[in-house]
Amino acid sequence: EQVLPVFKKFGIVHFLKTDARLSNNEPLENVQKMRCRVNYEGLRFTPHIEKIGKKVVSILRKKGPFLALHLRFEKDMLAFTGCTEELDKEEVKELTSMRFVIQGFFIYLLNLVFLLS
Repeated sequence: EQVLPVFKKFGIVHFLKTDARLSNNEPLENVQKMRCRVNYEGLRFTPHIEKIGKKVVSILRKKGPFLALHLRFEKDMLAFTGCTEELDKEEVKELTSMRFVIQGFFIYLLNLVFLLS
């Protein structure tokens, strides 16, 4: 009733505070499922952009070690997300070890696995 008119008028809706850590602290199951689905569908790159990105990463990997910087970087952001897509085995191993020192990570991960299963 509130969101659809905004979407129809502007063609976009911006949900505030859906990407913050607080949104990962045991939200209601239906809210978490919706959040995951919206992020999965809404944040995908177009095939053209994804192809360019994979090409850039391939070139960077061939030339040696490189650093990717997220402009809203938090010290443990990548480790906290639980994501390992597009990482090689060594990168996955390093992030996994980092996760052991993040307080509350496994509670978050268990909640996420439960909600997605």
